[in-house]
Amino acid sequence: MRQIADLVPAHVLNFESYVPSRPDDVLMRQYGVERLYRLNNNENALGPPPAAREVLAAFPPERGAVYPSGDCFFLRQALGDAFGKAPERFLVGNGSCEVITSVIKAFCQPGDNIVTADKTFAVYEWVAAFSGIEPRLVPLKDYALDPDAML
Repeated sequence: MRQIADLVPAHVLNFESYVPSRPDDVLMRQYGVERLYRLNNNENALGPPPAAREVLAAFPPERGAVYPSGDCFFLRQALGDAFGKAPERFLVGNGSCEVITSVIKAFCQPGDNIVTADKTFAVYEWVAAFSGIEPRLVPLKDYALDPDAML
């Protein structure tokens, strides 16, 4: 009898999950600190700026129960108006991970490869590997991208 694993592509079976970091309480105990400043997760240690706090305070609570538009209709309309382009020309997502995934899925297929810098944003490598696409990692040169090596 076939097992469910028989239906899963080899590149998915061999995939190692992306784990951004351990929970705050674990890290605080490990390093003996009472406060973390998570620069690796693109978090703002100072909290939202005043203008963002105003928007959040004015947000009607009942809107929190409405699932957001998957195609960001109103945002794309506003971007189109602001830049004089058709709304369909804008790709938006809930964070860069979603946009990176969309671009790789749209333009690459299993057996292709992508080139990205090593030790930067691991999501490029993660999405490619999970999709059967070879991530080619180029080392940083003096903590900066090395365009010549990427070509």
